[in-house]
Amino acid sequence: MRSLQNRKGIFKNKNRLFIAGFFLILFLIFLHNSGRLKTTENIIFKIIAPIGRVLNISANSSKGVFSFFSNIRALSKENSELKDKILSLESEVVKLQEFRKENESLRKDLGFKSYSGYEMLPAEIFMYDPSSAKQLILINKGERDGVKKGMTVLSEGILVGKVAEVLSDSATVFLITDPTSGIPAIVANSTASGIVKGQFGYGLSLEKVPQGDILKPGQLVLTSGLGNDYPKGILIGKIEKVDKTENEVFQKATVRPDIVFSRLERVFVVLNTGA
Repeated sequence: MRSLQNRKGIFKNKNRLFIAGFFLILFLIFLHNSGRLKTTENIIFKIIAPIGRVLNISANSSKGVFSFFSNIRALSKENSELKDKILSLESEVVKLQEFRKENESLRKDLGFKSYSGYEMLPAEIFMYDPSSAKQLILINKGERDGVKKGMTVLSEGILVGKVAEVLSDSATVFLITDPTSGIPAIVANSTASGIVKGQFGYGLSLEKVPQGDILKPGQLVLTSGLGNDYPKGILIGKIEKVDKTENEVFQKATVRPDIVFSRLERVFVVLNTGA
């Protein structure tokens, strides 16, 4: 019974507070409209305004922080995409450069074939071992293609070597840089002649040149055609350094090949010189 009375009392108090609050609001509205609360409102506004500004700044700062990190993520993604595009473009540039080199090489080969009158067979190199004591390459053309032992092998009209062994579908070519090679040679626009020998590391030297002959860096060294091992007039390389010692019967010179043997991908086998 007492509990019921308490509940009724609380209900009455709430109603009284509601009614009082309602009339207070009406009273405040009346005072505001009549201008009597202007001074009080100004004071309250001055107290509340800084708090509002702080809250506004805080909200804007939060938005700025989220926007900042969002921009970082977007820039990171864009940067990654740009890097991928750059790598793709670099790859395309390398391919185009390789195509250009191959086309230039083919033009030189076709040009040499045209003015030399040689019958030549194109072949691809499928193996070489630069660490081997024997400087040799394997090509993908053999006996069934008309390749025979002793045939000359060229690249862009420059001497590469000689066919040493022939199988049905492949052949072994000894490079002119092989230490066992010896090529009768002449120096262009000169009376000098000698023997070009292979050196380890794809090097060449012109030896057995009489002391009275004049050798200079930059002179071209060509095959002499003696011994019928190679056709006459095939370019071997250029004289790089002359080694001339007094009281010696012969002088010699370092010869730089006009091709990089370790980078060869394709060669031509001379099937017939047309002579």
